[in-house]
Amino acid sequence: MQASNSPYQGCDTAPTQSVPQLSLIQSELTEISLSLSIVCSIANAGITKRSSKYTILEMFKFAPTCDGLVKCLELAGKHERIDSTIASAINRLISLIGLARNVTAVAAKSGAPELLGAVAESWNRAASACVVAGIVIERELPVNIEDEQASPAGIRRLLREACGGNSPCIDESGTLFIPGWAERRFGARCETRRRVSIATDRAEGLGTVVNVSPGGMKLETSLPLTIGQEVVIGSDEGVFVKGYVIWTNNGEAGIEADNLIDPVDFVRI
Repeated sequence: MQASNSPYQGCDTAPTQSVPQLSLIQSELTEISLSLSIVCSIANAGITKRSSKYTILEMFKFAPTCDGLVKCLELAGKHERIDSTIASAINRLISLIGLARNVTAVAAKSGAPELLGAVAESWNRAASACVVAGIVIERELPVNIEDEQASPAGIRRLLREACGGNSPCIDESGTLFIPGWAERRFGARCETRRRVSIATDRAEGLGTVVNVSPGGMKLETSLPLTIGQEVVIGSDEGVFVKGYVIWTNNGEAGIEADNLIDPVDFVRI
């Protein structure tokens, strides 16, 4: 879903290395991703019966807004034309956060437990869109993975601070549970539904990428695949990934890539 009144939807692809405002956009994405991580954890706990001290109404305390992100886009647009892929990814994130806030408001007002699934789905979709936006921005402004805030300990600290010392994203054992952008730095998978071509030494066919990470992907396909089989996955933009089947289960398969994947190549924006 795109923001229909956005001035950035029609921007042509253009070099963005000279846009200093991209670093501001990235900072906004970091803040939003942390908020999304918290909100998604609360929402997911609600539908999985995992204990959480927060109610659906209290989710609004952590729910992100896009005011800062919109201002950064406006500022960047005054100085340079923004790459169309970046504009599309940011606009989609803004739209999905707005949708998730509306769904949450309706659910909180009605008090109907059957709406919890819709709330969780809407926030998880926003978190996935934030992953995509983060990937697109990182291609222009590479993130230093050694940065303190990008480390697991740094993220835990930020989450605890955001939650007043008691993060719903950290369980009793201290395990970090965040479905948002920050987790992607450590190999988490980005949700997508991208149609791709699949080729093996025996057959060719089509499939759908369910999720993708820098190290591999999960596929849905009717093509018979066997563990250890070499495959070539291709997108309609001409991006090809070679890898091996590491597991199969009822029309699904896990692929380990030979080389690191840029997940944005297989994410439908």
